[in-house]
Amino acid sequence: MLKTIGWVTTVRQAAPRFFELVQLLKPTVHVASIKSVDEAFLATHAASAILWDVDGTLMPHHDRVVASEVKAILAAVGRRVPQAIVSNCNEERLAELGVLFAELPVFQGYHLETGDIALRRLHEGRDEWSLGEFAGRRPFPAPPAGALPIRKPNADVIERVIEAIGADRERVFMVGDQYFTDIAGANLAGIRSVKVDTLSPASFPLPVRGLQLLERTVYRVLYGGGQ
Repeated sequence: MLKTIGWVTTVRQAAPRFFELVQLLKPTVHVASIKSVDEAFLATHAASAILWDVDGTLMPHHDRVVASEVKAILAAVGRRVPQAIVSNCNEERLAELGVLFAELPVFQGYHLETGDIALRRLHEGRDEWSLGEFAGRRPFPAPPAGALPIRKPNADVIERVIEAIGADRERVFMVGDQYFTDIAGANLAGIRSVKVDTLSPASFPLPVRGLQLLERTVYRVLYGGGQ
């Protein structure tokens, strides 16, 4: 069974790349909330798909209720373009997201002992694993032995998610509230990004709030402004 992981694993995976990532924090667009990612936004930017972060973007940290206005936004986006959630959470939270957002595919990537990357998709009650694209699917009945969840930022996972949903990568947007995970991940993958204000910052654990303050400070020093 995979170990439960959290923000500590994200820090461990990202810390050695700190000086690389600070060059990749600038989003395509800054907006106050996901309300701005509406039909007009999709049309203006000719978006082909939307990839969502969850905690801090669609709901407070580890909340278990999807607000009605969030459901309305997701429904409106879904009528225009494909969309998916790219997870950065532990196994328990991932299972919750698969239920809370059952109508959206929820993706998480894993490093395998073979050196390959497996992509996991939770959607409409199904839990599917594959190597590479979903064409030629290779499902696993359980997490492969030695599989290690991949934390954001990671370009390989984003690339595989884009392939899985069949979107034109040149017009895909990643929407999230964190510079070092969501925005840097989008820039690593060479796609566009939308930075939103963090929902209910006080809902996050104190160490995470400290990291959020750090990334906002780094962004202001390098680029000025920001959120």
